Amino acid sequence: MITIGVYKLKELSILILSRLEVLLLHLTLITKAPSIIM
Repeated sequence: MITIGVYKLKELSILILSRLEVLLLHLTLITKAPSIIM
């Protein structure tokens, strides 16, 4: 039972990390977009 919980926790953390990476990517694109367009 404990191992299943640990596996689920790892899966969840990976999901959260990937979501954060996507958010960071979007933020950098938003901040850099004006300079690229200009």
